[in-house]
Amino acid sequence: MSPEVVDLCLEYSHLHNFPIMIIASRNQVDHDSGYAFTTLGLTSHIRNNSYYSPDRVLVCRDHCGPYFSDLDQGLDLQEVTGRCIETMLADIELGFDLIHIDVSKINPGVQEQIATTLFRVAIAANPNIMFEFGSEDNDSENLVDSLARLHVQLKFAEAFSPNLKFIVSPTGSLTKHRQVGQFNPDMAREATKLVHDAGFLFKEHNADYLTRYGVEMRIVNGIDALNVAPQLGCIQTAMMIKLGKDLGIPYYDFENYVLSQDYWKRWTTPEVIDPISRVISAGHYSFNSIQATNLRAAIGDSFIDHLRPAVFSALDEYRLGLKTNENI
Repeated sequence: MSPEVVDLCLEYSHLHNFPIMIIASRNQVDHDSGYAFTTLGLTSHIRNNSYYSPDRVLVCRDHCGPYFSDLDQGLDLQEVTGRCIETMLADIELGFDLIHIDVSKINPGVQEQIATTLFRVAIAANPNIMFEFGSEDNDSENLVDSLARLHVQLKFAEAFSPNLKFIVSPTGSLTKHRQVGQFNPDMAREATKLVHDAGFLFKEHNADYLTRYGVEMRIVNGIDALNVAPQLGCIQTAMMIKLGKDLGIPYYDFENYVLSQDYWKRWTTPEVIDPISRVISAGHYSFNSIQATNLRAAIGDSFIDHLRPAVFSALDEYRLGLKTNENI
């Protein structure tokens, strides 16, 4: 979500010997764009950090598929598939460990064809590249339909084992400005059994804002890995605003800029009308703006010391929820 969040995740991983995947969407990070980094910028930042270890940290691509980048809009399928290939080839050249192939935004009739192309191009570039496949379908409320699709996806996925490690499928979770979904343990248990029986691991997206208990419930129902990101961006935004208030530093330019970008509409439910809540939900899109840069500069070097305990506290819920399950 930001250089600060990446650094703190790497530090946390080191302190607790806790494995993490730094996984970037094409909007966040790409070879020629990104609101957080470029691909080269991200890989350089991670590998220049003293807390980085390839034994604990995987550098990964999230949702690599047509129309998952805002810059794909208005282009035809051939063009956007080419853009995905450019993303993957840059990732592989710079040493990414895993790529998530997600073709859920295109016509079902051509999904397997496009996915096959993406898999084959990546394997040709690096025969050892690892994959994640599938979609959380977070616009769908019908988990029964998702489970039916999972059977088809797993049959298709057989061709790309052993490179393919994780399968993604909905569980009922949904990240907005908070966790607004409803985890369905029965469906999760059925889905994870199918995935495990096929020889893969199950990853849940939209796993932000979970408590330790929420993590426990997922682990005991077979989920192997969780994606968390917007929550950490919200923590940083909230801390920037809090410190601005506490230190008497003007922060209104940053607030107004975030509101003007309208990204908060993606991350808030209709009842959220408070401007500060909207800013916190989407401030991470604007961390590279001059308004955010000026605010962080005014706060000074102490910012990371304030941010660290807040990020670590959130990550504790996941680490300790997992650890609790080791004792069940």
